[in-house]
Amino acid sequence: MPIGYTMFPVLLSILLASNAYASNNLQDEFIELFHSRIFENEINETLEDLKKTLRDGNPAIGLPSFDPYQLNYTDVNLKLENILTTNASASNIVVSGIPDFIATFLNLDIAELELNFTILFPEIDARTEYEGTGKLFQFVPIFGKGKASAKLANAEIEGYVKISFSKQISLLDLKLALTIGSAQFNLTGFMDDEEYSQGLVKTLDAYVGSIINDYKEEISEAVSPIIKDLINDYLKNKNFLFP
Repeated sequence: MPIGYTMFPVLLSILLASNAYASNNLQDEFIELFHSRIFENEINETLEDLKKTLRDGNPAIGLPSFDPYQLNYTDVNLKLENILTTNASASNIVVSGIPDFIATFLNLDIAELELNFTILFPEIDARTEYEGTGKLFQFVPIFGKGKASAKLANAEIEGYVKISFSKQISLLDLKLALTIGSAQFNLTGFMDDEEYSQGLVKTLDAYVGSIINDYKEEISEAVSPIIKDLINDYLKNKNFLFP
């Protein structure tokens, strides 16, 4: 499951909370108060409200329920230079565990409109049906059609967001770095062969966690701009400004 589908609702919710603070016409002499922990209780209460919103959804802003998150269809076209290319699709996507996130660190700088945060997902479960073709190392053909699932434990995302409220809310910059405690996978239909499927599962179980953790900076550089564009596309022509 692409990280974007997991992080999108959480980031959007944090942005809306930030907007609630920033849209008040604060005098300059009060801005420094936001650099202290004076609003810690209010921020914690807001995060609890946001978790409830993620569970229940909010039709007024087009936010569906994420308990669980469901998506009918998406393309999965990957291009990792000299390693992997795919032309695939995923359908009947279900992801659970998103509203159970824990914000272990949150620092909102109102003056600079910047947000640094660390979010922990104790457990994320994702499942989907997939179909596609691809090439491994540019010349080894791969294909498959079946079901796939993943369970991530203690997935932690460190993030930085710079926000703009010029005319409408948008992201000027976004950086995300993912680490995970453990990962378990299941897969059917890879190369239309059960032995190949189970062999790939063993490989994913053994190496995905360490690869994500060891190459988190490289993954961040590749994924962060994609998620930024996804969020900005969603925010286009939407007015979240508070009166």
